[in-house]
This record gives sequence, C-alpha cells and structure tokens, in this order.
Amino acid sequence: MKNFRLLLLLLIFSYAAKSTAQELKEFATEEKKTTIKNSTNFIPDGYEIVTENNKDNICIADFNNDTILDFVVLLASGENNKAYANSKDIRLAIFEGQNDGTFKLKNQTGNLTYAFIYYSIADRLSVDAKNTIHLKHQSMRHDYILKIKYQNTTKDYVLIGAEYANYGSGISSREHSSTNFITGERIFKGPKNKITKVATKLKPIAIISDDTVYDLISD
Repeated sequence: MKNFRLLLLLLIFSYAAKSTAQELKEFATEEKKTTIKNSTNFIPDGYEIVTENNKDNICIADFNNDTILDFVVLLASGENNKAYANSKDIRLAIFEGQNDGTFKLKNQTGNLTYAFIYYSIADRLSVDAKNTIHLKHQSMRHDYILKIKYQNTTKDYVLIGAEYANYGSGISSREHSSTNFITGERIFKGPKNKITKVATKLKPIAIISDDTVYDLISD
C-alpha cells in the first residue's frame, strides 16, 4: 500500500510539474509576442504586420535550436483597412532572437503578393510541433502549403516540402502532389498516380516568390 501511495504521489507531482512548465512556456510565449507587437523597430519603412480582426500573423518558436525564441511574420506594403489589396509587396520574414533580447532579420522570401491573399489570417501562417513553418495559399484554382525549416548545415531557412492541389479546368488536369525535398520525391495523387524525382539540394527561402513558387512545387 505504501508503495502504491508513493507511486501515486510521484505521478501527481510529475503531472503538476509538467502542467506548470507548460503554463510557464505559454506565458513566456505570449509575453514575447506582446513585446514583439509593441516594438516596430524590425518593420521596414512603408510596411506593416499583416493583421485581420486584430489578429497578427506572428508565430513564435525556437527555430534555430539555440534556446532563444525567434519569430516569423508576414509583412505587407499595403494597408489593413483595404485588406492589403493595394499591396505591391508582401513577404514572409524570419527574425532570430539575440542574447540581449533584440531580434535580427535572418532571411525572408521574395514578393508573395498573390501567395496568400485568399486565406484567413489564422490559417496562413503556422508552426508545427517540430518548429516547421507552414505558409498556406488558397485560390479558386489551386492551393498550396510551403514547409520551411532551419537547416543546421547552412545555418539558414530552407524549403523542405510542399503540398500542392491543382483543381484545373477539367478532370484530367486535377491532381494533388506532395513534395519532400529532403528525400527528393514528389508523389502525385489524381487521375494518374505517380512518383517523380526532384533535386534534394534544399533551397533557401530567399528564392521563393510569386515568379518561382509554382516551378518549385509542381511539374
């Protein structure tokens, strides 16, 4: 009985410790997000953080595994009150946290003006449990998700994968493809299921733009 009670106490303590750690982590993240939102030093002149219904496109995580929180954000040259319809330049930018509490721009995509305007703010930009950044686009004819991650070998952020759905104008042109740039495979699902090879040299996010994105993620 004593052993059972001891085990029960250990389980309760372990659960409480995990809950407290999670709460502290969530608090720290929210506090950091507030600090970022209140500081506009990182925003280039003529740009603003993409927002919708007071929700900002800011995701916070330790992307480069240095134990310091970083953040990824969508910046637009337009104005929120016009739903960024007048934007001539919109890009994803990644800022790394520094030891002194400041943030430094590490890398950014090219112009993605048409790459996200159909998606809601909450869904355009997200980060998964493995600290992979997901940028989503939706339109009447096609959707895609870009998967971006920090690469230790190059100390930079690269495109590691993509999901692409082309609805086309006819049944024969409709397809969905899933690309893994790490393994070098692109899997097609649709009228003609197939697997093709793609280059495994991971490309930095700086080359991603409206002009290049479809060549990168589809055949």
